[in-house]
Amino acid sequence: ADANVLQDVKNNMELMKNVNTSVNYLQLPIQVNENKTTADIYVFNNKKSSKAVNPESATILIALDLQHLGHIESLIAVSKKSINLTFKVEKEEFKKVIKSSSEALKQALEARGYRLD
Repeated sequence: ADANVLQDVKNNMELMKNVNTSVNYLQLPIQVNENKTTADIYVFNNKKSSKAVNPESATILIALDLQHLGHIESLIAVSKKSINLTFKVEKEEFKKVIKSSSEALKQALEARGYRLD
């Protein structure tokens, strides 16, 4: 059993090493009103061999937990001037807020030369 545990630890360490060679990770403290939380931000270069990020070909995952809105994840994939944006939300009422703001976001991106898919 000890050998299996050691092998699992070794496999997990190898996985983390591989992730660290191709993923940039940031934690940002955020305060919304009086509530403090942390945003976890992962920036993936779409080429697996480097942490260097090409702003025309990258994927960004932002995850945070807010007191009233719950867990929120935003996946942003950039390919040249095209942006694909996916939100995962815990609370249904926040989904409505995102949908009602999507046209304004689309217009803001288009004003900067991007297309929202």
